[in-house]
Amino acid sequence: MNKKLIPIILIIISIITMIMASSSVGKINEFNNGELNFNYPEKMEIIGKGTVNTVATFYDPELELNISINKQALPSNYTFRDHLIRLERNYTENFSLISNNTVEISGKEGYEVIYKIKEGSLHSKLTEFWVVDNGFLYSISVNYPLNSTENSSNIKFLDIGEYLKDQKRNKYVETITNSFNIQNPERLDNNSQNRLNWAQVRIPSQNYKWSIRSDTVNALGAVYHYPESVYPGNNGTCGLLGHRSLFSAPFSKINMLVPGDLVIIDDFLTLNSYTYQVVSNGHIKWDYEYNPIKFTQTGSSRLFLVTCYPPGRTDAAWIVECKLISVKPLISELILE
Repeated sequence: MNKKLIPIILIIISIITMIMASSSVGKINEFNNGELNFNYPEKMEIIGKGTVNTVATFYDPELELNISINKQALPSNYTFRDHLIRLERNYTENFSLISNNTVEISGKEGYEVIYKIKEGSLHSKLTEFWVVDNGFLYSISVNYPLNSTENSSNIKFLDIGEYLKDQKRNKYVETITNSFNIQNPERLDNNSQNRLNWAQVRIPSQNYKWSIRSDTVNALGAVYHYPESVYPGNNGTCGLLGHRSLFSAPFSKINMLVPGDLVIIDDFLTLNSYTYQVVSNGHIKWDYEYNPIKFTQTGSSRLFLVTCYPPGRTDAAWIVECKLISVKPLISELILE
């Protein structure tokens, strides 16, 4: 044998060995909480907290791979088709849609959507799998850093390590998605609390955070989403109504908001965080009882915060107008413990 070929042969053997290793996920554990069960690689750690609807979050530091399993009850006027339309929006250059496909999850028709995320000089990939069962929206969210092999079909020798890491990530994800089983879906009635609270609104300048629900404005710790308005992030106007002096008085200091202040909606349906910026405050609508506030269904994404005026009375409606300035996935807000 030509001695010059020996180093090349050894390199080829090493590459083949690494490829074979990347195709194996090692030992498998089972997650089972009585409602959901699925397999996951033993090397993945169950970690910390995610959003309020997170069932479990897994992380592999070597692969920089984060996978969260989520469950959210659908509001009574919200359909899976509505949901898919919201997911398909190409939000911004920092949070853009790559692809979407129909897939099978737990024996049902589901949906896969892939995004590219830019945060400064860092790029990452977010893949979400969605399926509905018995009024609940289940999702598997997968997030990891992007590298050059994601954008090229030509695998360079210097990228082989990253390529193999990507292959192993894919195997980890397949281990969960292929075994994902909704074995005993919880049954809901229309008054179930986790159906009613499907998002939260935060006002950083006032250090306030309130749940968002669609059934009543008369609930402690919550504001009301006008059903005739659009959902957060959609084209058109989203409307939130809150008391000024009753039921926790969520909008008691709404008059103190100034242009430039931020209003953030964390949506547990889309798993996105929508940041709005106040553009005007103090529009008073005296005729709201016979000439209701109109919420547009098209155009730029806006938000109205509405409360009573004067405080403690319902003579008029006080309106704060905001515009959408950014969207980012809630997965970036995960707290790792």
